Amino acid sequence: MRAARESSGSLGVERWGTTAPCREAYAARVDRRVFRVAMDLVGVCGLLAARHYAGFGEALVHSYLGNVSASFAVFFVVALPPGMARRPSWAPAALALLIVQGFELTGGFGLMSNTYDPWDLVANLAGVTLAWVTDCHAGRVVPAGRWQPGP
Repeated sequence: MRAARESSGSLGVERWGTTAPCREAYAARVDRRVFRVAMDLVGVCGLLAARHYAGFGEALVHSYLGNVSASFAVFFVVALPPGMARRPSWAPAALALLIVQGFELTGGFGLMSNTYDPWDLVANLAGVTLAWVTDCHAGRVVPAGRWQPGP
């Protein structure tokens, strides 16, 4: 069997052999999706924890942590479909920002009640930005498909 060096394109994953499946690329996609689901749950937990917070800056937390957390979660929901992996990294951020700002400006899309506060728009921007930075940074710190549990 002749060993030929192949490259899987933009993922930068190299493999040896002509018929072996590219397991690293598949692992990279699965790891990224698991990470995004976990971060979505972090956003939901932040949203749920906001109403139970008591302490320093309580009024600020009750007013804006929910917006930051919900926007954080919306980014990871939007970034989850496999089709978004082929888009530029800013595309899910732009779409998530459009969704959360639209929700805020239309008063809950007419489906839910929502009180307009101009600072909510800033909180939504902060949540989406935090999610986008987290998603971009996670790909650099722990290369997808290469994570190994500790001893």
